[in-house]
Amino acid sequence: MNQTLLAQAKNRAAVFEKFLQIELDQEANASQLAFLDRGIENSPYQAELSNYPIYLEQKPMDFSPYPNRGKVPQINTTHLNFLDPDILQACVCVGRFVDDQLQTMWMGKNALEKVQFGSTTKIIAGLNI
Repeated sequence: MNQTLLAQAKNRAAVFEKFLQIELDQEANASQLAFLDRGIENSPYQAELSNYPIYLEQKPMDFSPYPNRGKVPQINTTHLNFLDPDILQACVCVGRFVDDQLQTMWMGKNALEKVQFGSTTKIIAGLNI
């Protein structure tokens, strides 16, 4: 990583001034924003635009009660498709409390294969964080 760029990025005032100058150079205004309004024409999601109303009707995540001991939870096998192909196995559990009950969503990539997984609780302790 370029350490000079990293040092420059830490200077918030300079970064703000650079963004401000870009807005001025592009003659940005309330109807044509310099950074947020890029339009749909060059978007990789242009073909998905017609599906947007359907996406709005979908529940964002499918949580279910934490499974009883010995019961294998339902594991979503598509949510981790973005992982690099070199990552052969992964398992992630996201949880939240609803009415004092733990709700979970499990995501996996070959999650039920018999391999040894690293645990973040072990990794964090090892890093002394």
